Amino acid sequence: MTRLRIIFLWHMHQPSYLDPESGELAMPWVRLHAIKDYFDMGRAVEEIPGATAVFNFVPSLWEQLDKIASGEWQDQHEEVCRKPASELTADERFFVAQHFFSCPYDTMIAPHPPYRELYYRFGPQGNPRSILTAGDASVIDLQVWYHLAWCGHTLRETPLVRRLIEKGRRFTFEEKIELLDAIRDFIREIPLFYKRLAGAGKAEISTTPYYHPILPLLLNPDSAEVACPGLRLPRERMPLEADADKQVGRAIAYHERLFGSRPAGFWPSEGSVSPETTRLFARHGVRWIATDEEVLRLSLGKAELTPLDRYRVYQHEGVCLFFRDHDLSDRIGFHYAATEPHAAVENFLARLREIRKSLPAAGDFVVPVILDGENCWEFYKDQGWPFLTELYHRIAADPDFEITTCGKVVEQDAAQAVRLHHLHSGSWIFANFTTWIGDPVKNKAWSYLYEARRTAEIALKSDSLSSNAKEELEESILAAEGSDWFWWFGEGHTSAYDSLFDELFRHRLKTIYRLIGQAAPEHLSQPVDDRWTGARRYTLPTYRIRPRINGKVGSYYEWLAAGACYPQAGAMQRAQVRFAKLLYGFDDDNLYFRLESPLFGASEMLRDASVEIVFTAPTEKRFSIPLGDAGAAQSSGFRTAKGRCVDAAIRFSSLKDGFTPGEEIAFYVALNQDGREVERLPETMPIVLPFPTETFDDENWYV
Repeated sequence: MTRLRIIFLWHMHQPSYLDPESGELAMPWVRLHAIKDYFDMGRAVEEIPGATAVFNFVPSLWEQLDKIASGEWQDQHEEVCRKPASELTADERFFVAQHFFSCPYDTMIAPHPPYRELYYRFGPQGNPRSILTAGDASVIDLQVWYHLAWCGHTLRETPLVRRLIEKGRRFTFEEKIELLDAIRDFIREIPLFYKRLAGAGKAEISTTPYYHPILPLLLNPDSAEVACPGLRLPRERMPLEADADKQVGRAIAYHERLFGSRPAGFWPSEGSVSPETTRLFARHGVRWIATDEEVLRLSLGKAELTPLDRYRVYQHEGVCLFFRDHDLSDRIGFHYAATEPHAAVENFLARLREIRKSLPAAGDFVVPVILDGENCWEFYKDQGWPFLTELYHRIAADPDFEITTCGKVVEQDAAQAVRLHHLHSGSWIFANFTTWIGDPVKNKAWSYLYEARRTAEIALKSDSLSSNAKEELEESILAAEGSDWFWWFGEGHTSAYDSLFDELFRHRLKTIYRLIGQAAPEHLSQPVDDRWTGARRYTLPTYRIRPRINGKVGSYYEWLAAGACYPQAGAMQRAQVRFAKLLYGFDDDNLYFRLESPLFGASEMLRDASVEIVFTAPTEKRFSIPLGDAGAAQSSGFRTAKGRCVDAAIRFSSLKDGFTPGEEIAFYVALNQDGREVERLPETMPIVLPFPTETFDDENWYV
């Protein structure tokens, strides 16, 4: 029986974090994933005979790595680390406590006792405010351990990192700077390493359109409705064929400049394909692309794929197509992290054997395993190294299997590729484009982009701009077309950084107007999604609650059904976020509030401060809670308690006499200090709750 060929394609992608207004990187994730994943993923195949893989890097990621390595672009995390601890402001110290535990506790904090101790001192389970008065040595230790925890297998073998881990505590400023400089040097080596890897035949390097746009939506926005009939699209749509062509052409040029040759293949952003997309790739000489097996099923018009359907190479418009095995890819991406590495490898191999048995004895078949190559590993034991290396070893040593690459398969099988007469328009998510277009907020973002693009087109056709200005303008346009902005808008996805992406998107559009000498529309000064409240869209209560008002972090279940609102991550110029979380809910008689902050209990900082719960509907009314004195207070229709958190209960009757079910109650909370408002949650629009109906609990029953 023919050996079953397995392809591993690891997609490396981070958004373009550069804020064009500040010139800084808004987040540290490119730098941190570089020291943990980008090098180690290649090293795993380098060390194992018979192992190989396809590594897909987005060009804008390569660009960020280059600028980070040179020191031209920095993120706030690195900037704060490069300052002596004695010179940090109170806000910067809080920033360290709030952000330098941003990694999974079980796999990246708990294994390191000194880091674990810092977590229980300054982390969410400890007292973050205590970092204000902590010694400089503790601040430096936290800064160093945050970076040590993110160091991958390769960096941990270096004398410097090994020495720092062994030392564990009392790091010096000089040691911290030595580590940060070593990280830059390490990042500088990544593209050179992959060039050597590809030259040795151990890897294929593929790419993606430059700023990771959804090409089918640029080429023909109506393809979204083809993929999902009846989907509501922006009213005034605008095909952007020339931009799509530039996204592909620039990606090829950047790859050729970096590696000395053109890429044979592309992973289209989010596996997004359409007939127009395939033709575009064909015009650029791209030999292969890949997407999800559900796109294949819909292309074939079948209710279910057979193994013979699933594990063959196809061809459309002269381009070979690989369709990822959804199940095997998701096992690595989402399921194996909680499994002992050897058991996970056994499970994967068992599935490969099942696939091989399901196929004819004769024939060339290939199993494409395609997934994110960076984000899953922090949830694995030892950052996935034991699992990944054993997986490669076992498959490479098994005579029934062969690990190969897309490029090698195309070289061998292009002539035998099955012709696909119809290609469904879709992505690897639901086989459509609803993740990026179709709901009101996503459509609004596209409308903003189209408006800016039309305005820019007039300027580009005129003689009013210099060649440098035109080049910068085109760059801003292409960056604004990236998929990440639309991913986080509206329904479907949310994170602690939703509003940061909103802000970066609007800054990209504002830059377009600035470059052509026009004032940006006023709507670009407001969040695209006016339902957002801070870092994520607020959630509504799921059923009635009746928590104790005591200012103590009590039973988890008392607030389980409450709505929640978190502080805005997009306020990039502010190092300190004073509010951590707002919870709210109700029973038949009262509204309940719990406000959490690392500052509560720090009387020296909040002596003259107060929290106000401000209602804007059904009537304008304010309820003030002085923070200078701890304890409980009560007045007519209003109870409060202060401690590690601030609790409040407000009777509905204190707002108005008689509510109609469904009537809107709108509010926000504010922190006032020295007679002025210093923070508000949500930062933009108020939270809106409907007055509960009698059947509210049944309608929203929580499981």
